[in-house]
Amino acid sequence: MSDGRVSEFLDRVASFAEAYPQIQAWASDRDAPLLAALAGALERGDEAFRLEPGLREALLRCIDDAAITAVVRRIRTGAPETDGFLQLLESRRGRGRRMARLASRLGDALSAVQLEALVRGPQACSRELWVMLGQEALLRDKLSPELAQVLTPLMAEHPLGWLPLQRDELEVELDLPSYTEEGGGALGMPFGPGRQGSSPVVVGPWAGATNLHREVTTPDDAERITAAVGNWEEESNGRSEGRVFAVDDAWTVALDALLALGLKSLEGGNRRNLHVHPIGADEAIRTLYGAAANGGAYSSGLGAAYGRREAWRSAGALAGVPEGTSFGGTAAAVSACRWYWFECENNWFWQVAWDFGLLAVRAGGQSLAVLAATDTD
Repeated sequence: MSDGRVSEFLDRVASFAEAYPQIQAWASDRDAPLLAALAGALERGDEAFRLEPGLREALLRCIDDAAITAVVRRIRTGAPETDGFLQLLESRRGRGRRMARLASRLGDALSAVQLEALVRGPQACSRELWVMLGQEALLRDKLSPELAQVLTPLMAEHPLGWLPLQRDELEVELDLPSYTEEGGGALGMPFGPGRQGSSPVVVGPWAGATNLHREVTTPDDAERITAAVGNWEEESNGRSEGRVFAVDDAWTVALDALLALGLKSLEGGNRRNLHVHPIGADEAIRTLYGAAANGGAYSSGLGAAYGRREAWRSAGALAGVPEGTSFGGTAAAVSACRWYWFECENNWFWQVAWDFGLLAVRAGGQSLAVLAATDTD
């Protein structure tokens, strides 16, 4: 019966607008097996159904969102099980991003008491979801000591185990999405063109030593520095630049000195279109978290848990700490840097909504690192 309805649906569907009401109706009828069959046909790319790749991906996203909404509603109302929708989300390939979106929705929708009851309850959820949900609860100030106690053993030997279940003092004003009951979201962005107007302090002087630097970037440096914006490049139209330089004691943060570094992101830059101003380490973390967790123009980001990890990986690389340094050691090094924001009105930055440049002058002043990123729709 399910396969017949799936075939009939795929034979006639020609647009997302036509498909959306039917998918929502099946979700409202709690027909998770039918949606699972439809997702399977779409993921296999059955040649009998000649759908454009873009429509196929849009329908899969619609199925996932409908299933996530169904799970959140069932859990909010205290239902003992989720009618197969949780299995639909967890059993298919690429489940990591779906679990991140589910964790984000649950973290926003549930109170601290409800979150603790969920983790202690009978729901047969994966360890991955619980660990992600713990990070969501932490960043949304909903992590009770009792819930942290339950989650701590699950963090052991997990890729997210490097992150503490305490919020660092630099993790303030992070941009966390809020949702309607149907899943629509609202979200602030800590970057974008014209952002330099947020601070009245612009570094100077214009003129500075232009020959007191030497590039020392390694492939590992470049990968780690750009980790927070990897999703911009992999899933959207983004580009980024991560560089490290050794500098002389006399090197100063001045416009001419920055232009002399030879950054691709500053090609075509000059004293009129390059904007630089100092920021705090907390603002650097907020920027990196926003890029990693919430994504760019077309990427949806990694979610709170893995977004937090990649943000701190980038921050640690900018601050010059080796991979594997403890979270506490990384945070201390990030705090010890002098941080600057920059952007340039040139052809490298798209100047749409997703633009930023970060410059970290490391403790001691003997080296600095740069991350520039831009994306467009």
